[in-house]
Amino acid sequence: LSHWCPLLACGPGLEGSVLPWALAYDGDELSAFEASATVLANWGQRFYECHSHPPVELLASVSALLAYHAPAVAVHLQQIGADPAAWAWPLLQSFFSRALSPADWRAVWDHLLAHEPVFLLPVLVAYVKLHGPALLAAGSAQQACATLLVDSVLRVEPWMKAAYALLDATPDDLLPRWAPFSPLPQGHSYPRHMVPQATSVVLDGRAEVERIKAEEAEILQRRYLAARAAEAGDEAVRSAAAAEARRLEREEEEERACEALEVARWRLRRPDGSAE
Repeated sequence: LSHWCPLLACGPGLEGSVLPWALAYDGDELSAFEASATVLANWGQRFYECHSHPPVELLASVSALLAYHAPAVAVHLQQIGADPAAWAWPLLQSFFSRALSPADWRAVWDHLLAHEPVFLLPVLVAYVKLHGPALLAAGSAQQACATLLVDSVLRVEPWMKAAYALLDATPDDLLPRWAPFSPLPQGHSYPRHMVPQATSVVLDGRAEVERIKAEEAEILQRRYLAARAAEAGDEAVRSAAAAEARRLEREEEEERACEALEVARWRLRRPDGSAE
């Protein structure tokens, strides 16, 4: 996926988006890739507007939908500082796999695949709305996020009924205009136009990421060279110390030899003080 669309490698979250599809196809890499690419290009078509940051416009649409259909919950989340980037984005980015069992995740996607990609948003808002009592009891953003992001016990059938009712009750001007579903076309290559278009923010971000990577590589190279120099310096010190030890040993041996020679000469002296 990153080879097909390098943009996908510029931020976290790709694993959570595609892992359920990889598991669903159980080792069939080609099918897993094509399913992941199709989902990302359709249901994830608004994910990359500020990549590698959360999509601001998409999260604003989610907040507006929640304020319309569950105003008390929306106001409470705002009061306790629970930003949509903290509770909505993890659910969207993982396509709900973060909070659902594999069986429930497959059941939800039976409904998502049968509708246009924008149906993803009513499904999300219905999920949050049905957790309303627990969210209203939350006293902090951490508690609210834990309510939505832990393993959900919500039954899929009433959840989907709520999502359909919410979709029907949403004014046309409140639901974002998304491109309709478009499958991967047949052919010998995967078309680049299926990849979400990068904005200037994304391009600037990619340039910044590349700059940081280059700086990190340079720092690592400097550390490596410094370590090698230190090793070389230590070796030089050790060599110098060994040479000095050998020099001192030689001097001591020479001194001992001189002393022995003096002793020998002294022993060979005659009683009158002359040498033999």
